[in-house]
Order: sequence, then C-alpha cells, then structure tokens
Amino acid sequence: MSSPALMEQKLAQVFEKRQAAVLTEVLQEASDELVHTSDFEELKTIVRDLGITLRELAETQKRTDARFEELAEAQARADARLEELAEAEKRADARFERLTIALEELAETQKRTDARFEELAEAQRRTELRVEELAEAQKALAEAQRRTELRVEELAEAQKALAEAQARTEARVEELAEAQRRTELRVEELALAQARTEARVEELAEAQKALAEAQARTEARVEELAEAQRRTELRVEELALAQARTEARVEELAEAQRRTELAIDRLSKQVGGLSDRMGGDLEDVAYIVIHDLFEREYGWQVGLLQRDYVRADGEDVEVDLLGEAYDPKREVVITIVGEVKFNLTKKDVEDFARNFNKVRSVLPGEVYPVCFCYRIRPEVRQLVRELGFHLVFSYGRLG
Repeated sequence: MSSPALMEQKLAQVFEKRQAAVLTEVLQEASDELVHTSDFEELKTIVRDLGITLRELAETQKRTDARFEELAEAQARADARLEELAEAEKRADARFERLTIALEELAETQKRTDARFEELAEAQRRTELRVEELAEAQKALAEAQRRTELRVEELAEAQKALAEAQARTEARVEELAEAQRRTELRVEELALAQARTEARVEELAEAQKALAEAQARTEARVEELAEAQRRTELRVEELALAQARTEARVEELAEAQRRTELAIDRLSKQVGGLSDRMGGDLEDVAYIVIHDLFEREYGWQVGLLQRDYVRADGEDVEVDLLGEAYDPKREVVITIVGEVKFNLTKKDVEDFARNFNKVRSVLPGEVYPVCFCYRIRPEVRQLVRELGFHLVFSYGRLG
C-alpha cells in the first residue's frame, strides 16, 4: 500500500484538505486491521462509496451555501420592505392626525350650523306670533265690518220710506259702503302681503332683518286702518242719528231734507278725506320703499321723494312721485318720476304716460319713470314694459 502521506495527497486532489486528512486517517486505520485480500477489496469498495458520499456532501454544501445567500438576499429585501412599511405607517399616522383635526373642525362647524338653525327657528316662531296677532286684528276688523254692514242695512230699510230726497241719502250710504268694502279689501291685501312676507322668512339673515322691519310697518298700517274703521263707525252712527231725526220730523220734510243734505255733504267730505288719506298713506309707503330699494339694488344715493308739480309748456303737471338720485358708479344725476296706485290699471298707466311725455323734456339729468303699486294685472304689466317704464311693488320688489 501507499504511504499515508501519498494517500492523503491523492485524496486531496478530489476532496478538500480537511476531508482528505480524515479519509487518510480512516483508511490508515482500516489498512492496519486488514489481513486478507478480500478484506482489502471490501475496503476499496467502502472507500469508493465513501468518496461518492463525500462528493454528494460537497454538492449539498454548495447548494446549502447558495440557499444561505438566497436567504440573506430575501432577508435584506424583507428588511427593506419593513422600512417601507414603517415609513408608510408614519405617513398613515400623519394622515390620521390630519383626519382627526378635520373631524374636530367639522364637529365645530356642525355646532355653529345647529346654533344658526336655532336662531332661524326662533325668528320663524316670532314671525308666526306676529301673523297670529295680525289674524286677530283681521277678525276684529271683520266684526267691525259686520256691524257696519248691519247699520247700513238698517239705514237702507229706513230710507225706503222717504221720497226722492231719501233716494239721494241711500246713494250716499252706498258710497260709504263701497268705501268700507275698499277698506276691507285693503286689509285682505295686507294679509296677503304678510303671507308673502312669511314665505321669504327662509331667505338670508339680512332678509330676515328686512322682514322684521316690513312687519313693523305692516302692523303700524293695520293700526291706522283700525283707527280709520273706528272713525267710519262713528260717522255711520252719526248718520243713523241724523236718519232718526229725519223720521221723527217727517211733518217737516223740507227742513229735515235740508239738514239731511247738509249732513250728507259733510259725510261725503269725510269719506273723501278718508280716501285721500289712504292714497296719501300709499304714497308715503312708496317714498320709503323706493328709497330703500334703489339704494339696496342700484347703490344710488336717493334724495327726498314727494308729490309735486312740474311746469311744462305753460301747464302745471301733477305727479305722484318726484325726486332726484345720484349714481356714484356712473357719476350721473337721475330724476325719478312715478305713478302711485293701489290697483294699477291700464288707464292709470296711459294717463301717466301722457303726463310723462309732457314733463320729460324739462326734467334734469337721466330720467327714471317708475310705476308703484300693490296689485297689477298681467296685461297692464306688459303695457308698462312696452312703454319702457319700471315697476316696483309695495312689498319692496322690482317687477
């Protein structure tokens, strides 16, 4: 057999140095114990098998090392992924903080919204109370109207017994009843205006303030109408007393007729005064509404508005509304001339158009013709537009 050093040298050509040393040692021990040739052959087989096993072990070691490298790379990738996840977690925490702040701000906004809603609800309750008060006033006026109508009917029955002069008295009473019906119609229209005012309660807070002011003016107007109604009742009572005196003095018909005619003349003047008062009140409303509306809508500086006369072609033409305004945006002076009617008719518009054409050339600056009314039919509104006039309603809106 070869020497151990030579054997180890040969084995080192196939195996690693450490493995070759171990194999040499094992073979040397086995060689020392061999006696027969058959044992040597078996030893050679063992060595050969051992070599194959060692080569397999070497391949396995290489694969294990390669696997370790793959695992190391996978670990590096896992570490990088963990860093990315940590960064993403930081971003998620920051976003969560922003969301928390946003939710807190949203909650605060909701609180303010709830508070504002409560304010609007309170304003709505106040408006409903005022509407109820107006309804009560309307009931009182209706009751007064019923009493007035009963009085007028009694007077009408008494007047049937009179002759031709008594017929004139009935005509006067009918005029008074017509004036009363106009008063009742005015109250109903004021109630409708209040209903429209309620519909506008849901607008902006600024509109709510304007509604409260309009409501106050409406209540003042209703008080004035109630006072006028009371004065009308007093006059009707005076007429009833005069009628009683007329019946008591049928024998002195001529003298009684003279006194009746005098009383009726006084009553006619009073009723006419009441009509003029109502027209004057509407004009006062027009001056206030147009002043506020033009300043709010156009930004004009509106001066004094009033009924006046305009001298044109040697004639004094009377207009319901006349005044000046200044537009600071365009730096121009504007003359406002207008017609004021409760129920604006086609005839009213045509009359205003004739008067406007007379005075237009003598009015200074830019001329702004306007029709102010509470009620107008569609065909009349179309006529106003065709003539180039502007339309303003008594509840403060442009038509």
